[in-house]
Amino acid sequence: MFRPLYLKEGPGIPKDAPEKPYALAILETFVREFWQLIKLNLLFLACALPVVTYGAARGALARCTVNMVRDIPNDVWSDFREALHNEPRRHTAAGLIELGLLGLGFYTMHIGAETGLQSFTVPGMIIVILCASYFQYFWLISANLELKTEEAARNAMLIGLLSPARTAACILIEAAVLLPCVFFLPFTIPLILALPFSTAGFFCSAVGWRVLKKYLIK
Repeated sequence: MFRPLYLKEGPGIPKDAPEKPYALAILETFVREFWQLIKLNLLFLACALPVVTYGAARGALARCTVNMVRDIPNDVWSDFREALHNEPRRHTAAGLIELGLLGLGFYTMHIGAETGLQSFTVPGMIIVILCASYFQYFWLISANLELKTEEAARNAMLIGLLSPARTAACILIEAAVLLPCVFFLPFTIPLILALPFSTAGFFCSAVGWRVLKKYLIK
């Protein structure tokens, strides 16, 4: 867990070796980076807990997970620390907006559940889904590509619309990983400290990065 990661070149891959299926390559990367994902999860929680720094931590998480997915030699400690200072105003504002929208969505759903009124539950679900759809691409773009704020925002919106299947896949990944941790509190506290945010971020980056390469508009 405390090794400096794979900063040295390995033996390489033979030129005539067949290319691995993308899903298999991602699973192998996940296994190889498992301990680094635990480290990344702890760093994210420590930096996001003050709330106002959530955006900076969210951007740093996206930078690190994309590096892993792209199989770029990485060092979580230094990469995360460096990414924290990337676009601080943009990421702080985006993080507060995301938290605000998610809070509004879940609170509206809570009111609907308490009162039994679908007029609250459905709008709350729509707010949460749209927020998750937009920001999963926004963080990938903003943390890893040199684009202006309006370009990053426009691309995040358009890519979510142009690739609904993969957008839905990312939302399902996030729900499958994060919601059980919330529902089974406090028993899941050790798990929350170890893996869910970095794991969800890793697999969403694996899905989302391929979409960005296809639809990105500069």
